[in-house]
Amino acid sequence: MEKAPFKHIIELSGLPEGEASDFLDQAFQKCGLDFQDGNLDDLRSVLADLLQDLILATEEH
Repeated sequence: MEKAPFKHIIELSGLPEGEASDFLDQAFQKCGLDFQDGNLDDLRSVLADLLQDLILATEEH
């Protein structure tokens, strides 16, 4: 597996690669996962947690 398994996904996001990679790395760490060794199921879990946090934050406002 290449060093950054989600490099293609980050490229397709259109976001600055360094910032997107750092953001996902922090999100993976928050979930107790390793970004460099993550798989698609890990990414789904991390994105679900991020989405849930976003929904809760918007409900509070």
